[in-house]
Amino acid sequence: MLIRKAGFEKFFEHLPSYPIVFYESCAMICMICSSIMHLMWVKSKEACVKLHKLDLIGILFLILGSGLCIIYYEFMCMPFYRNIYIILNSLIAVCVLYTMVCGGDFVRKIEAMIYIQVRNTSWIAAAVFIAQVIFSL
Repeated sequence: MLIRKAGFEKFFEHLPSYPIVFYESCAMICMICSSIMHLMWVKSKEACVKLHKLDLIGILFLILGSGLCIIYYEFMCMPFYRNIYIILNSLIAVCVLYTMVCGGDFVRKIEAMIYIQVRNTSWIAAAVFIAQVIFSL
């Protein structure tokens, strides 16, 4: 049985495909980094720490690739805002990459403070939600 063409081909033929290729490449980089980490992490403690960073770098690439692909197609009609968002996301990814690879004690202290704040905020939000559920009954 032949499927009738609905005219969608004309709508999608002007869309570039390189954002999807970029996303797929980032996903492959993530999978390669993750497979290397999971194959080699048992060698030593130093290797485990370095390979864990490699795995996080792969995850960063996947997040960056998926975000940029969505932003590119979402802001197709507004190239100025699209470029601003892409530049901002890329800068944030470079900053995160730098802190993951070159982070020292200062970065660890900042991470600990952020973790404490996020944890406390989560507990407060959960308490407020439970109080709303209990008192709305």
